[in-house]
Amino acid sequence: MRRALLLAPLLLLFACGGSREKREAEQLARFPEGEIVEDGFGPGSADDLDRPPNLRLIGPVLGRGVCVTRYDMPVQGGFGSPRWGIWTYEYVRTTQKTGADGQVLTCFTGIESSSLGLESQGEYQDDHHVGEWTYWHPNGVKRASGPFVGGRVSGPWSFWMPDGAPDSDLSGVYAENKRLSASAR
Repeated sequence: MRRALLLAPLLLLFACGGSREKREAEQLARFPEGEIVEDGFGPGSADDLDRPPNLRLIGPVLGRGVCVTRYDMPVQGGFGSPRWGIWTYEYVRTTQKTGADGQVLTCFTGIESSSLGLESQGEYQDDHHVGEWTYWHPNGVKRASGPFVGGRVSGPWSFWMPDGAPDSDLSGVYAENKRLSASAR
């Protein structure tokens, strides 16, 4: 289950398009019924396993964007708040602690104090990835770039190794999360 925390807008400049505060104001203008939320998850989590294997997480991330409450979408006794608009995920520092029940818990702190750089950025429509998304390695080198259609990797995708070299084993044309052919973008 995704944990979302409401936080005040933060000022942090990104190479991909201005301040977080400006981007969030633009998203709230697009979705006036929404709220800015912060969403944290790590490798192997349910959110991560929903990603295509070649786009799964390398480390824990926090994302920020808009969720719009839908009261017609039951979620285990509550209401749904799917993601909409531009979301930005960042690699973050986390700590782990063991709960009273012996379960190991990953603890996230706010993005402003734990950000290690961009992990991904793109758009959601009703909790589905759509349009162009870009992913980065933890060292800041671009990892992947390409389009989603209806939440699925579809169209031409380019992948890069951590040193910036093209990854020809993954780059190519995709449909429904499956690579159909190799090709340069």
